Amino acid sequence: SKAAQLEAYGWVNAACCYTKTFEFKAFSEALAFIQQVGVHAERTQHHPQLINTYTKVTLNLWTHDTGGITAQDEDWILSFEQLRAEN
Repeated sequence: SKAAQLEAYGWVNAACCYTKTFEFKAFSEALAFIQQVGVHAERTQHHPQLINTYTKVTLNLWTHDTGGITAQDEDWILSFEQLRAEN
């Protein structure tokens, strides 16, 4: 199931949104990751909330129009994780 796939990637369903924190060795790596997220978000026209704290980046994703989690969020996460696996 999609939920199992998301969990395997480390995403947590926090009721309000799906959330995951990514940790990097350096701030510059975190910034490069944020750029990667931005490119994917623009391509898909679905934008996560980004929170950056030095070498950590937290993504929170929900569908703003509905105010909650939808299949669009799950599909975005799966396509983003696939993109990350390819790079």
